[in-house]
Amino acid sequence: MTTRITSRAAPASRSPATAAKVMTPNPKSINRHATVRETAEILHEHGLHIAPVIDDAGRPIGVVSRTDLLDYWGRRRERLTALAAGELNAASAPGSEEPGDELTVPEIMTPVVFGARTNAPIVSVVEKMIALEVRCLFVTDSDGVLVGTISVFDILRHLTRRELTDTKSAAHPSFGSTRFSLTSAMPP
Repeated sequence: MTTRITSRAAPASRSPATAAKVMTPNPKSINRHATVRETAEILHEHGLHIAPVIDDAGRPIGVVSRTDLLDYWGRRRERLTALAAGELNAASAPGSEEPGDELTVPEIMTPVVFGARTNAPIVSVVEKMIALEVRCLFVTDSDGVLVGTISVFDILRHLTRRELTDTKSAAHPSFGSTRFSLTSAMPP
């Protein structure tokens, strides 16, 4: 299945939407020096499923998720089970640190950042999200510093606001100036 995005001419008074106009600013992030335990606490306290990991300059260097934490603690549980069953001895078993005591977030995060610049047109952002099959991109300024996130919900919120504006001024409601259509690449 492929998704095509086509645009109709927008009214001349409307400027094109960019990532900066649609994003959620100032996302909660994790400093690269945070321990696994601190990361888990931050995700839990803020109700987050994912968070960008940033360097000391504020540039994103990766992403950490609840899944990353579960994978880490799952591997640790398997190690402890093997120790208890006598399949490993404590001196030779890898990963002797306690969960989250000294291990830092870069050791469990996904070291890939999918992002967009603040001036990226929203159509390009949507195309990138579809191509990468992700629900969220990190938005950075011209220096690469994290300034926001843009999610599928941010885009839907933007389109809904546009739709409400368009229906007030137009006789026939439409889906803003962008149409989405799903087509199958496979024969019926």
